[in-house]
Amino acid sequence: MVNNINFTGLRNIGGMFNIEINADPKNIAGYLKPVERKYILVKLTNDKSGNDLDKYEQAMALGTPDLDRFEFLHDKRYLNIFTEKPYHSTLPTRVFLNLNKLPVQKNTMPIFDFLAQITRKIANKPDADFIYEDKFPLCDAGDLFIMGDTRISEISRNQREYIDKTLNIYNPKTSRIIAKSINDGIQEQMIDYFL
Repeated sequence: MVNNINFTGLRNIGGMFNIEINADPKNIAGYLKPVERKYILVKLTNDKSGNDLDKYEQAMALGTPDLDRFEFLHDKRYLNIFTEKPYHSTLPTRVFLNLNKLPVQKNTMPIFDFLAQITRKIANKPDADFIYEDKFPLCDAGDLFIMGDTRISEISRNQREYIDKTLNIYNPKTSRIIAKSINDGIQEQMIDYFL
C-alpha cells in the first residue's frame, strides 16, 4: 500500500472530513450550528522530481509580506490546508492555510494558485507515491498536525477508535477525495474573486 521510495516532493499526506459544532459568537443565546471542515496535511520537500517547498516559499513571498502569520506553527515544511462552510449550505467555502483564514485578494492569488496545484497533485497521485516517513501516521506529529490545534487522540473515545481514524486519515483514497474537494473550494474562491 505505502511505498518508501520518494517519487515526488510530497510526503506524509493526510485527509480528513469533520463536522464540528461551533458556537456563533454573534448570537447571545449561543446557538450551535454545524460546520463542515475538510483538512489536508502535506509535507513539502525539494527533490529530483520537484521543488514544492521552494515553490511554496516563492508563492508566499509574492503573496504577503507577513510570512510568519501563515507558517505552520509545528513545522514550516508542512502545509495544513482546510476549508469550512456551514453544513448543507450554499454559502461560499472559506479557505484556511496553516490555521489562518486566507483572504481572497490580489496579493494572495499566487498562494491560492499554489494551493490549487498541490491539492490537484494530491488528488491525482497513485497509491504507490504516497510516502510516510518514520511511521508518521501513528507518531505524535501525525496525531497533532492534521488539525493543527487538536489531536486525533483527543477526539477519539479510545485507542481502537484513534487507530481506526488515523489509518483512515493517512490513506491514499481518503486523501485524494479530500484533496479534490478542497481543490474545488479553492477554485470556487478564485473564480468568485475574478468575476
